[in-house]
Amino acid sequence: MRTLIFVLTGLMTLLIFPVAYSADSSDGILSIETIGTSRINEEDPSSAEQAAISNALELALDRGVAAIVPPEILAGNFSEIVNSFYGRTEHFILNYKKLAVTKVDGFCRVLVRASIPADNIKGRIRQSGIMIDRSVSPRVLIMISEERDGKVPVYWWRKGGSKLMVVAEKSMAQDFVKRGLTPLSHDRGQLMMDLNDDSLRLKDSAVFEIGRQLGADFVITGRSSVVIPDNFRPERGGDVLGVIDARLLDINTESIISIATIHHSASHSENAPGRHNALSGAGTEAVRRFAPAIITAFEQQKNRPHEYQIRIEGAGYLAYLNTFRNLLASLDGVDQLQINEMKRDEAVISVNFRGSTRELAGKLASAASEGLTINVRRVLEDGIVITLAPPDMTADFNETGETTRP
Repeated sequence: MRTLIFVLTGLMTLLIFPVAYSADSSDGILSIETIGTSRINEEDPSSAEQAAISNALELALDRGVAAIVPPEILAGNFSEIVNSFYGRTEHFILNYKKLAVTKVDGFCRVLVRASIPADNIKGRIRQSGIMIDRSVSPRVLIMISEERDGKVPVYWWRKGGSKLMVVAEKSMAQDFVKRGLTPLSHDRGQLMMDLNDDSLRLKDSAVFEIGRQLGADFVITGRSSVVIPDNFRPERGGDVLGVIDARLLDINTESIISIATIHHSASHSENAPGRHNALSGAGTEAVRRFAPAIITAFEQQKNRPHEYQIRIEGAGYLAYLNTFRNLLASLDGVDQLQINEMKRDEAVISVNFRGSTRELAGKLASAASEGLTINVRRVLEDGIVITLAPPDMTADFNETGETTRP
């Protein structure tokens, strides 16, 4: 991965042919041709060809990463992505074929075609705690308190603390955004629950409730502090230690995913106070520790079928019900469709769907139907409210101000 920087600078175009995808693109395999180069060692000339092949495979992996990861994500997380793949080329090359070899001016050059599974690259990026697909992002609420030299701890959920953001939280929020996760803003005034003025250590049940009320998928709760050595003298400088004791909670399953104590040391001097850097660095390390677990849990929840209720309203809906049922059954991710209730002006259909109700509403909006217009009235957490109409009727707006019509 030493060469990955060439992808961004454009120098790589001197060494690589354009990417050629396999004929069967549905298998998710990238077919990439690259030219590898190695200097010929006069004492061991036979080793040059294998070294050139290794170089070509490194270049192919670089090119595969650049083809899969959007440029802005690659640039924003460049160092971490490089470190994720460096020295692991053989783990990501499915197979390769040597196409041509030439030796000139003391160099051996080899043309190689490599096959690289795209899913393997995406999986490695996810394991690094970086999201590639950011159309739907996990929402993370940070509830970290900060202890300051024996004073009253600072935390945003206490009375009068709605706008406070401690040092560790600032760095965590910035790093989450860079990785494609969404840190939630917090305001104690939004909470529809009673909290004592001294509510630093909340029960898990209260944390789950706060997370739900603020729309979080995950909550990181805990405390941060700075440890200063007993013999520390500010005028002499030295190292101080930022510490975060934190837990990662899943709101949807009401479970604890991970518990960690994170340390980060920073040098201190009169001109460069180390306290801020120690806490900020600990926050960044906490995100590096928790982000992979958040993405894994979020992907599992996203791919798990959920049962939703589709409520069809309006007199005369029965004329279009059969068309709608067939359309609904044809949508990717929809399963176990069942009519639960039928009235003169209303019907309720339950379905299992892999995704959110908003995603289901979007699929209904984009599904082609010549005999039906679908108006989405409301998108709720556990269902959708719609009306059905003939295809020549203009779709009207729902409560969110969006028009949804196939």
